Parts: sequence; C-alpha cells; structure tokens
Amino acid sequence: MNKAHIKKLIAIFRGEKQLKDNRKPVLFDMDYFVMPQKCGTVACIAGHAAILSKEKISEEKGGADIDYLLACDWLGIEPEVGEQMFYHFTISDTDDYIIRATTALDAANMLEHFLATGQVVWATE
Repeated sequence: MNKAHIKKLIAIFRGEKQLKDNRKPVLFDMDYFVMPQKCGTVACIAGHAAILSKEKISEEKGGADIDYLLACDWLGIEPEVGEQMFYHFTISDTDDYIIRATTALDAANMLEHFLATGQVVWATE
C-alpha cells in the first residue's frame, strides 16, 4: 500500500486539494472512470488515481481495464483490493447490480479506514 498516494486522494476527496486535468477541475463521480465534460472532468477513485499517476490514460477499447491496473499499481494495492475499492455496488436477489450512492466524503472515509486497517469498508453498506 502506498500510504502517501492514498493520503493525496483523501486530501482531494475532502476538498483540501484540487486535482486538475487540462487545467480544469476533476470532480468526483463513481459512475465514470474518467469523462471529460464542459465544466471539467469527472472521475471515480480509480480515475483520480490514474490521473495522479501522470501516465497516459488509454482511450482504446478496453482502456479502462488497463487504467484500472494502473490505478492499483499507483495506490500499491492488489487488483482484488482495487475491485472492492473502485466498484461500490451490490448484487440484488435478481442478479442486478445496484450501484451505491457514493460521495467524495464516503470515499475519503473508506480510504482512511483502509490506511488504518488494511480493509476496504464502505460506511454506506
């Protein structure tokens, strides 16, 4: 686990620092890996990590999988842990994915708990 990198994400999600992509702010949204929009860019936890890694984010088909591994590498976590961190959803009785509403503060709290315990626990579960 790269504690310094995780602490950077916490500071961004708590609003203590701002991440910019092409001089526009990057806003938190768990529905998008990295999606340019008129007001800036929206990105999930993995998207923020990929942008912070300063590596070129793939735009080819399947690029999100490559960048998912890039985010895991930058955070110093195994892909299995990344899956718990980056995909905050449950599966219903009918096998439908239910994406949980997740805020930047939820993400910061989860990351702080992860730093302290090494376990991914979402307070919104």
